[in-house]
Amino acid sequence: MGNWTPGGFIGQIFRINARHVPSPPGMTPPVSSGDEHRVRERFGERATGLRLIRRMDPVEYPFPPTRGVEFFRECYGPTNRAFVALDPAGQAALRAELEAHWTAHNEAGAGRTAVEYLEVVARRA
Repeated sequence: MGNWTPGGFIGQIFRINARHVPSPPGMTPPVSSGDEHRVRERFGERATGLRLIRRMDPVEYPFPPTRGVEFFRECYGPTNRAFVALDPAGQAALRAELEAHWTAHNEAGAGRTAVEYLEVVARRA
């Protein structure tokens, strides 16, 4: 399985969204499935041959970083829901922070972004 890492591009988007729209109390952060320690803890003795491999996947968008934010606002559930929960001033603040994040991670000018994930391979014990 592939899981977003807390420090990777998508993990940071979750963190940015949470600064503007906090998660409900007691909710496990979605990126905890990409934390190697948590994965080992969750599988425990129920799996053998557990392999955890950090991978980088270049994702290419046919548009610049500012349009990437709009694309995620329209199509990526967590970002969409964060925008819906905010008033216009909050939406502007979230957009500004996400645009800075996308711009900082843009590798090719037009929209290439490296996305880190944790590949988890295990066999049932």
